[in-house]
Amino acid sequence: MAIMTRWRMPPDISCGYPKEGTPMFRDNFAVPANAPHPENAKIFINWMMAPENAAAVSNAIAYANATQADQFLSEQWRKMDAINMPEEFASRLVPTQDCTGKARELRDRIWTRLKG
Repeated sequence: MAIMTRWRMPPDISCGYPKEGTPMFRDNFAVPANAPHPENAKIFINWMMAPENAAAVSNAIAYANATQADQFLSEQWRKMDAINMPEEFASRLVPTQDCTGKARELRDRIWTRLKG
């Protein structure tokens, strides 16, 4: 699958990983309980989890993925620290903590007001 890449990181910008730690990023696929076609959603999720498909998205929009896709990543993303974190910094990742129910309710109310 060939996808044109339009995004380029300026050469004078670099990515850093603080020695104190940095929040671990998680991206998720989910199927809503009331989805009209849940089996189709699961087929799509499984398709997206194939390393070559995940890499196609990464190559197109300069976005990291959680699959073993390095062999399918373009060279520019494979060597870019902001997209493909070097293994030596992996120990600096810190899992995020879930909010309390009260905090989630407040966030939802604020977000609902912002969306208007």
